[in-house]
Amino acid sequence: MQRGFEELFNIDGQSGRALMPYPHDPHHNPDIKGWEAISAAERIEKIKPILNEVELATLQASIGAISGNTMENTGFFDLLRWWALSGYSAAGVFEFTETYKIATGQSSFARMIFEEALATGNLRYTFDTVISTVEDSGALVKATTLSNTKWLAKRLVSTIPLNVLSQVQFNPPLPPKKLAATQKGHINFGAKVHLEAEGSDLRSWSGAAWPSKRVFACHGDGLTNAGKNTHIVCFGSNNEFAHPREDCKEFAAEVKQLMPMQINKVIWHNWLKDPFSLGTWCVFPPNYSFQYLEALRERHGNILFSSADWALGWRGFIDGAIEEGSRAAKQIIDELGFPKKIAGLL
Repeated sequence: MQRGFEELFNIDGQSGRALMPYPHDPHHNPDIKGWEAISAAERIEKIKPILNEVELATLQASIGAISGNTMENTGFFDLLRWWALSGYSAAGVFEFTETYKIATGQSSFARMIFEEALATGNLRYTFDTVISTVEDSGALVKATTLSNTKWLAKRLVSTIPLNVLSQVQFNPPLPPKKLAATQKGHINFGAKVHLEAEGSDLRSWSGAAWPSKRVFACHGDGLTNAGKNTHIVCFGSNNEFAHPREDCKEFAAEVKQLMPMQINKVIWHNWLKDPFSLGTWCVFPPNYSFQYLEALRERHGNILFSSADWALGWRGFIDGAIEEGSRAAKQIIDELGFPKKIAGLL
């Protein structure tokens, strides 16, 4: 895998360091723009002659796990960003994206953030609420739900994911470039599936498959809470899952082709059909970042846009969400100070 990644990203004789020296400022070097227009498939075609069959298959399976799409639809530039952010090494990619994680789990982390906001006494909230329109009068922003509930504030922070943003009507309308960016969206339509395998032998196992109908890459992620069985995380193609119970069986059957095991449990969530996401973590297609990234990050009057989907650094990660949330909060504090009451419900 190290050899495959090194050859993929060695576009400057320095493993990408010269062309992308500052991964948190990915457009810093204008010479990188030409590489932003090509797909992963185009770059792989160039290095095929110097990789053996196993290196090539492993590389493509890894890219498929990252992007949740075909090599043709995956932007090489976004892969290069992951590589640069991870210290220009395959080991770094694994460490930064999979090894280090929140000990208590992401759900626990999200609850801590929510409870901290709740403790201020200024938070009003609603869940499972679809926003239909957002209107900026100049003095106030009004967000209206499908049930005609209205929320008013001096500033509104939209954290709506990229693939959902075009479904909300803004008045005044979004600028043409931002609107075009939302209509095109990102390309990650993959699946992340969790398995519980019998026993502890596979706790550090890894496997990859390419080409594959559903499963691209798997790895053992230690033991389950009971301490007896193994937690295995798998990445692959959603492939239009229609019947969760049967689809899980098919997914598990493909994993067993990689490594014989007794699978006790399969857990997954269909993010593609979730109306609040319509995709998994953000990965840009070719020829997207230079054209649309800045437009996605721009405010629209009193509406600020804050999502991990257009973070400069760890786009699509929790770190990217924190980056964007901090940026929006700083802008609002600079403009309004610390208001005693954040929003009013009509």
